[in-house]
Amino acid sequence: MTLSLILLQVPTSTTSPLQYVIGSIITVICLLGVEELKNYLAKRREKRNEEKKLECIDNTLKHNNEIQRKIKEVLIQLQGYTECSRACLYAYHNGTKTHFGFSMNFVSMIEEKTDGIVAPLLDSFQSVPAGYYRAVLDKVNDAKEGYAVIETDKLAEDDRKMLEKYQITMSYDFKVGGTIYEGIVSLVWVNKKHCLSEGEITHIQTLINQVYDLQKEIIKLPKP
Repeated sequence: MTLSLILLQVPTSTTSPLQYVIGSIITVICLLGVEELKNYLAKRREKRNEEKKLECIDNTLKHNNEIQRKIKEVLIQLQGYTECSRACLYAYHNGTKTHFGFSMNFVSMIEEKTDGIVAPLLDSFQSVPAGYYRAVLDKVNDAKEGYAVIETDKLAEDDRKMLEKYQITMSYDFKVGGTIYEGIVSLVWVNKKHCLSEGEITHIQTLINQVYDLQKEIIKLPKP
C-alpha cells in the first residue's frame, strides 16, 4: 500500500492536520514492519529447508555407508571361502562424451577384499576405459550361467594386456543381477589357477544375490 493511498483512506472530516500526519506516519511504519517480518519469516523458512536438506543428505550418506559396509562383508566371505587373491565388485558405467558425441564407457572398482598378499587396487582402479576389458565384459554378459571363467593365457594378445598388467592368471566373473550394468563380482587368482566346483559356484551365487539385494537399498542423493 502506497503512502498516497493511505492518505486517501484517512477520513478528513474528523481528523486534524497533525493527527492526519501522525496517523499516516504510524501506518507507514507498521507497513514497513510487516514487510520486514515477511522477509524475516521467508529467511527462516529458507534456512529450515536448507537444514532439512543437509540432514537428509547426511542420513542418506550414513545409510549408503552402512550398505557399503555390508557389501564389503560379503566380499570378505567370498574371499575367505574361495581363497582367491582378490574378491571385488566392479561397476560398469557411462562417462562423459567426446567432442564428437561418442560415449566414453568406464569400469570402476566399488569395493574389494584381498588375501593380504596382493596389493589393493580400489583407489587406483577408477574410471578405467571399458575397452580394455571388452573381451571380459562380453564373455560375462553373454554367459547364460551367470558367470564366466576368464583364463588370461587363452585370450587374444590385445585382450591380455590389462590382465597381465595386474598379474591376473584367471578369474571367475559373476553378473550381479541380469546384466553387467548391475555390476560384476570378480574372484581373481594372481599367478595361479583355481577350479571351483558346482557346489562352490552355487554358494557363491547365493552370496552374490545378497550383493544384488544390498545394491537395491542404496539411496540416490537429492539433486542440488
